[in-house]
Amino acid sequence: MIVKSSLLLLGAAFAFAADQIPIGESSACLASATPNNCCTGGAKTGQVSINSRTFKFTCGSNLISLNPRNAQKVDDAHACASLCANDVSCEASSFKGYGKAARGGSNCFFVIGDNMDQKSDEEWITFTEVLPSCLESDNPNACCSDPSKQEDEVLIDNVRWKWTCTSILSSLNPNNKPAANAHECAKLCASEGCDAISFRTKGTRKDTCFFARGSNKDQKPSAAFLTLVKVVDDIAEDPIPEPNLDCKECVEEKNQCINDKDQCFKDKVECVREKDTCKEELEEADHSLQTCQNNQVDPAKLTQCENDKLALQSAEEDCRRNAAEVEKKRKQCRSEQTKCEKEKGDLSIEKQKCENEKNDLNMELTHQDDEIAGLISQITSLKSKMDALQQSYDTLNVDCNGEGADGKCRTNLFDAEPRDDQCIIAAGNERFKIHYAKLDDPSAPNLGTPKASSFKDCAEKCASYSGPKKCVRFIWKTDGKDRACYMRSHGGNTAPTQSSLFSSGHLL
Repeated sequence: MIVKSSLLLLGAAFAFAADQIPIGESSACLASATPNNCCTGGAKTGQVSINSRTFKFTCGSNLISLNPRNAQKVDDAHACASLCANDVSCEASSFKGYGKAARGGSNCFFVIGDNMDQKSDEEWITFTEVLPSCLESDNPNACCSDPSKQEDEVLIDNVRWKWTCTSILSSLNPNNKPAANAHECAKLCASEGCDAISFRTKGTRKDTCFFARGSNKDQKPSAAFLTLVKVVDDIAEDPIPEPNLDCKECVEEKNQCINDKDQCFKDKVECVREKDTCKEELEEADHSLQTCQNNQVDPAKLTQCENDKLALQSAEEDCRRNAAEVEKKRKQCRSEQTKCEKEKGDLSIEKQKCENEKNDLNMELTHQDDEIAGLISQITSLKSKMDALQQSYDTLNVDCNGEGADGKCRTNLFDAEPRDDQCIIAAGNERFKIHYAKLDDPSAPNLGTPKASSFKDCAEKCASYSGPKKCVRFIWKTDGKDRACYMRSHGGNTAPTQSSLFSSGHLL
């Protein structure tokens, strides 16, 4: 049993050396100028959290499949991992910590596809994403959704736990613990020294996380719970004795070997740095030698250089003379420009005066146009009034005096007057033209001689005559005293020419 325990202790010592977490804070260490120094004391791996994503970094390792298209140059390993963390399609990256720069000067490369295979290379550090387990899912039943897999083991803070679906601890502490998922519940349990928990996977109740009561880890079926129990190896129960002297010496030798390896690594880095410095000094010396050789010229070139210098001096003298002439012309131009500006100013003043006079004239014309428009309006109004008065006058004149020759006769014509000659009387549906004091045939009328009250009434009687012959002419004594209307059926188309005491009306 003692030998077995010694071997276990020795194995634990080697495991400690192999899985040692890097010294110092991972993020700060990886962001330093020498990120490879994070891997001290033989430590090869560790974890770092960037932008809510967890990456496992492996020192002295390089991804086999690197993508050169999105390669970049960054300041440190942490910056390279941050670029990958910010790219949702990136699951792994490799950073070249030292040594000869990669082609193009890039030192940060993403993986191609999902090929996560790596190879040993001490100049590189590789980052691979650590994906959360189903116990950390927001879905409490995520681990139990596959009917073919209802139990498994998982590492939580480097401790193995076994989870079993549709199972609940027989003896539970009734006090519920606040936990977002089964993984968090198990971590909380471990922090309080318990070894088993049951986590609710179904239902809507808020109480989800329960610890085992005491050391009782017995389970019973339950469709709404998942149970996690710490896995304890049989050999872990045996007390581990102090390592014997041989084991201590072995561990010390191992540590010394690790220290020697680390010193060798540092020496190699320093050697590379000195080599680069030497190379730079050599290149600078070559450049100085080349410059020195270029500065050595033959006498012919020196003579040519002197001639060129004299030609240049002569050209400078010509340039100075030309500059004086140019300056003189420039002064003349400035004088002429000043004169031109003065004339331009005078013209501008005259132009403004003209504009003012033009505006004044336009204003006067506007006023005159307004006055003319007012006068025209008055004339139009007066003309309308005159037309109305003339129309009234003409109406009254016709009513009083008739319209004269070929016009309308007076309305109540009784005794004919010279002004009635050639006037027209409208009677019934007929019209008669009056021939004042003229009659060529004073013979007796053939249609009768009825009495009439006026010249107009006589015309009405002729127009309304209904005998077998049509009345085409009536005769009225000019003074109208006898009130007799002489009607005839003939002679209507012949205008009388002889003077008479009678006036004649002819049908039109």
